[in-house]
Amino acid sequence: MKKGIAFLSLPLIAAFLLVPLACSDNGPATDTENTQAVDQARSKVSQKVETVQPEAVSSSIKGGKQVKADQFTLVIPGDWKKHQQFDVWCPANEVDSIRLPDHHLTQGARPPTMLNSSDLVEGIKASIGTDPQDLKMVKIGGMNGATCSWEKGAYQSVGLFLQEKNPMFDIPILNFFILRAPKNSFPQHKETYEAILESIRI
Repeated sequence: MKKGIAFLSLPLIAAFLLVPLACSDNGPATDTENTQAVDQARSKVSQKVETVQPEAVSSSIKGGKQVKADQFTLVIPGDWKKHQQFDVWCPANEVDSIRLPDHHLTQGARPPTMLNSSDLVEGIKASIGTDPQDLKMVKIGGMNGATCSWEKGAYQSVGLFLQEKNPMFDIPILNFFILRAPKNSFPQHKETYEAILESIRI
């Protein structure tokens, strides 16, 4: 009986161990296999991103519209659209870019098998590949998290990271929302980016 149980669990273990993490200059990016691994840990949480009617719009977000991503809602600028190739939100004038847009919002989650620790800060460091700056602890919908900023390559980024408990591992899923811009143009987007992060709710 014990051997049978071990055999049945092998496909699930393999699904987690073989998931690669796609990375860009601003940290983790969403990919299909990563999403599948998070689905198994989260169990029945939809990965589809859809637009919903706004309830409240921040004055710092021009023409803000509320959108839904997984179990989260957030407000983004009214002219931002989904880039189908890279699965990120970006300004309309960058939506046809053949490379990852310079200005964009990446949303996704890292499964427990991609993290070495249940410590939030260590998880953030592993996700962005550098030390986070301006770290501020937050709690949203019962999830512990933090906002932070960092520089990497030619880009500057801000992000929100939220830990989501799951029944399969002691290490929680790490949800992330990352906004980036080239260093020379980041200051003019900083207020909007921070307002987007502040609008995130469950």
